Amino acid sequence: MLRQVWLYGRILIGVALGVGVAFIIVREVQWTELLNQLAAFNWFLMIPVMGVVVASNTVRALRWRMLFHGRAPTATLLFFVENTGQGLNNLSPIRVVAEPIQFGYIALREGYERGAVLASIVLGRVSDLAITLGSLALGFAIFAPEGAGYLSVIILVLVGILVSVAVLSLFTHRITWFERFPVVRTYSAAWQELIAQPGKLASVMGVTLATWMTLGLAAYLVALSKGLEPNNSQNPVEIYVIIYVVVLGTMTLGAVLPGLPSAIGPFEAAAVAFLGFYGVDKEVALAFGLIIHAAFFIPPIIIALGTLIMFGPPWSTTHRVRRLRRERREARRSSAARRVAQEGDL
Repeated sequence: MLRQVWLYGRILIGVALGVGVAFIIVREVQWTELLNQLAAFNWFLMIPVMGVVVASNTVRALRWRMLFHGRAPTATLLFFVENTGQGLNNLSPIRVVAEPIQFGYIALREGYERGAVLASIVLGRVSDLAITLGSLALGFAIFAPEGAGYLSVIILVLVGILVSVAVLSLFTHRITWFERFPVVRTYSAAWQELIAQPGKLASVMGVTLATWMTLGLAAYLVALSKGLEPNNSQNPVEIYVIIYVVVLGTMTLGAVLPGLPSAIGPFEAAAVAFLGFYGVDKEVALAFGLIIHAAFFIPPIIIALGTLIMFGPPWSTTHRVRRLRRERREARRSSAARRVAQEGDL
């Protein structure tokens, strides 16, 4: 009963905050100007922009495979599962379903070691947060936004969360209480393995940076089409860096703040706020936020729906039964092969 109250309470709070934030955004918007900004955009450009978004998610799937401890799924499987988690998360009123869905497909349905799957998901989120915070700090240091001193406090809070998760994950194996859970031991071992390999860790962070920079490129294409000039700059490198920072801040706040499904409300509010720091008019910033919101969120939703149609849900009982039967057949074959080998030795 309490769990249901908590669930529906979170949904109601999210909807209320989403509607409230959306109302605040549109309250002083010049609707004619906003519609003109949307109409002036070349909507055929959305095809290559969404293609870049899919490319970014492809790199993300490759990064996920790098984070596995031991046997890893194929990059193709991880691509579909990654996008399915994102897509269904975008449709959910509570945006915390991506990780359970991804864990369900890889660990429960496909049978990969649960601790390794859990570690790979958490490591991915931590590396995303590390690159995001580092890029935001560097971007704000180079192109300081006006009137946004409080952003440093938010960054410090997120850094504290990042460090806490990393330390707890690395030293979980030393806590006696966790020794009864094999999944936790595997989880901690995956963290230790990555930290013990500086080259692999650097590669993971480099691929993570490439993922976000590719997503920034998609937003940059929209900014070029819109003639966006943050800081009144016409330098393409400066515009790209600012747009990249804006995308990171927008995606971070859109993921953290509760709101309507697909982060409607907080996402646009974050885009308006961050671009406002760089002197972009509200209507222009809101139009930009709406366009990149659609570009970022629609491809994973389409892929998620296709995955559900082709492969079914992550909790497919039929698929799990087939997998267990296949594993038993393979075990019997291996046992028979060992017996034949032993008889041959005799």
